[in-house]
Amino acid sequence: MNDPITLAANKHLDRQGNPDTPVPAALGAPPTRPVQMHEEPYDPPYRELYDAPYREPRGRMTGPAAEPAGTPVLRHVLRWSVVPALLVSGALHLPRDLTVPPAAAPAGLLPLLATVLCLGVGALLAVRDTTTVWRAGAATAVGVVALHVLGGAVDFDPLAGAVGGSQAWAGVLAVLCAAVGAVLAGLALRSRQEDSA
Repeated sequence: MNDPITLAANKHLDRQGNPDTPVPAALGAPPTRPVQMHEEPYDPPYRELYDAPYREPRGRMTGPAAEPAGTPVLRHVLRWSVVPALLVSGALHLPRDLTVPPAAAPAGLLPLLATVLCLGVGALLAVRDTTTVWRAGAATAVGVVALHVLGGAVDFDPLAGAVGGSQAWAGVLAVLCAAVGAVLAGLALRSRQEDSA
């Protein structure tokens, strides 16, 4: 009982009397391999739920399933709503006389820049349906709105030498078209983001 080997062996026993780590039987004996502990397989608490056969839902669906918000149909509708909005906004900024160069001041080039961007991005959006083109369309539309808002704040008329400059409603229509284009482009970008998530 007081044998050092027996005491060393009993020192490594757990509460049930099983060794938790392998202990050599004698001090000079080679060490044994560790004991591998295996977990018992999982037994679900309610076995009948797992063994029950699959049943079809009782309610019948009438018609096709509703498409998610980011479907190509929605993007198509948004796309063909943004394209005319950008094209109208760009057409209202066209110079009245294309042969006369715009004013030498940098502010005189802003309506021409708005025309080129609106018409270019509108045409590109009509041809391509990519995230980059949608972002460019949203940025262009926001830029046109900002041009008119800042122009009103500093007493600068972006439509002064433009086709729409002679009409009183042209400025309002240009801003409304650009604002609608920006909102719809944002919705299209959001639906694309939800599709990828």
